[in-house]
Amino acid sequence: MAAAILSLPCLFRLFTGLYCPGCGGTRAVLALLSGNIRKSFFYHPFVPYMAAAAAVEGVLWLAGRIFGKPVKGFEKRYRLWTVGALLVVLANWIFKNYMLIVKGTALM
Repeated sequence: MAAAILSLPCLFRLFTGLYCPGCGGTRAVLALLSGNIRKSFFYHPFVPYMAAAAAVEGVLWLAGRIFGKPVKGFEKRYRLWTVGALLVVLANWIFKNYMLIVKGTALM
């Protein structure tokens, strides 16, 4: 028998009726960990985005270790990853609330 997962309600959703910027994040992580990238992206695209960013940076770090020459430009890539992450979260938040308010479709 599967163990029940206890969760607290989202206070933002409770008080406003809207999705919060992080809504779906936990489900996205669980979907990604079970290997379902598509479902993870649907729940919250930030999670697969960050997994991809971590994978790219991990490969670059490993390549630097193997070849004895660190890959330069981490600070610039870090800024790009950060701006990209903020845009992904903002776009996801706007889209989900647009679907909820304008179209009347609850995605979660």
